[in-house]
Amino acid sequence: MPPMDSRLAGRLLQQSPTGWAIDTPAIFVGNHAAESMPGDLGVLDSVGLGEGQPIWNRMVTIINARRIDFCGLMGGFDKRKHNFFDMPTFRRALSNTFGKQWIELAMTSAEFAEICEPYLTRKPNHRGEATSMILWHQFAEDMQKLADEGRPTRSFLDRLEEIERRENMSKWLMNEYQVTEPELRLAFAYFKDRVLMMSKRGLTDGFRRMDADHKGSLSSAELRDFFFSGGADVPAYINDRTINVLVDWSDLSGDDVIDYNELSSVILCDDILAFAALVPDKKAVSKKKMAAERPIGSRGAKAEDVQMAQKTIVERCLLNCKTQADVFSALDADGSNTLTREEVLVFLKKFHLVDYMPAGKKAKRVKGDLSLPLIETVLDLLDKITVEAGKQAKPGDVHIDAFRRLFDTHSRSGELIDILDTAGYPNPYPTDDAITFQEYSDYSGAAIGTKSAP
Repeated sequence: MPPMDSRLAGRLLQQSPTGWAIDTPAIFVGNHAAESMPGDLGVLDSVGLGEGQPIWNRMVTIINARRIDFCGLMGGFDKRKHNFFDMPTFRRALSNTFGKQWIELAMTSAEFAEICEPYLTRKPNHRGEATSMILWHQFAEDMQKLADEGRPTRSFLDRLEEIERRENMSKWLMNEYQVTEPELRLAFAYFKDRVLMMSKRGLTDGFRRMDADHKGSLSSAELRDFFFSGGADVPAYINDRTINVLVDWSDLSGDDVIDYNELSSVILCDDILAFAALVPDKKAVSKKKMAAERPIGSRGAKAEDVQMAQKTIVERCLLNCKTQADVFSALDADGSNTLTREEVLVFLKKFHLVDYMPAGKKAKRVKGDLSLPLIETVLDLLDKITVEAGKQAKPGDVHIDAFRRLFDTHSRSGELIDILDTAGYPNPYPTDDAITFQEYSDYSGAAIGTKSAP
């Protein structure tokens, strides 16, 4: 590469009272003033220490080669010991610390943003907001430890991991809803202000006023009508995409019934990306809850009750009869292959599976683990299996083969096969295909590559 013009170097490098500092033209990115970096200028191209390596490695190479007291030199700019700088001061402190090697470092604007991001105090979303501050002391300590010991600190790795996680979450937002975090943040702030305009008593009272049919919940149509009712005054970031996010995050069950509390938690969330990371898991939990609480039969039983009853019956029978063959032979003593409900109940009572009140004046509590209506529900399912299998049995009776289905297990895991699936009541809220944010983050990180790390 051609050597740098000495006159140009003299113009760019000026001796300041605290040391060498770069004098480069200022540019503006959004509402933040920024300066072009030496690596952005082709005329400053040179071959320096750590050439071709990531910016973290280049800085460490120069620190070790020149034996730079990184913390001490950076701290010279923090007269009041605040431990943070604004962006321009951090850039000047960095250039002063590296001195004549600042141009040799050839840091680009993109690399400068990369080293700043883990140490930002906050991120401004639009014009007029205060600019970010840099936690310079933490940055300097991490760099010094990296240079001295050749390995990063735990906090440094945690910061990079958090950045990568948020970047993956931002990509997920764009892929899933075609919105950005700043756009969504502005939209949620607008949602909150609009609802509070409806009532001075808080969000919940405002939601009640939006509830046109007075059902105690909101639908997606009611939300859209309300937020689009401003006509021409509605900001551009209030659109179908941002409202879709609000509806999707609030309606965890997917039944278009939006609870006031869930809607409030979405609108009031402080960290959009952190909240978005919980949405897939919250949806999975909501679906599991709905699946467990769905009614089965006409005797007031729920799905989770039936599943618990199946597990209890199987475990208690095997505990007392040792093997399945012993269970079935004891149950079908006459070898007719047909079981009346009375026979099944008498058999289960031997193992204290059916609740009952013992005879006698001293009896104070019901014994047995399962209620009679719950066992009757299980027998209804076995009766349905008997009929669908074409087995001969009187109405209400259970074929022994149907009773065996209670004991069926998966070949690999050994877990019981849900009797509800066997009887034709599959889970209408499957969660097996639901992907958690951590899984998505791991997949995305492997697919799109990770940041350069020291």
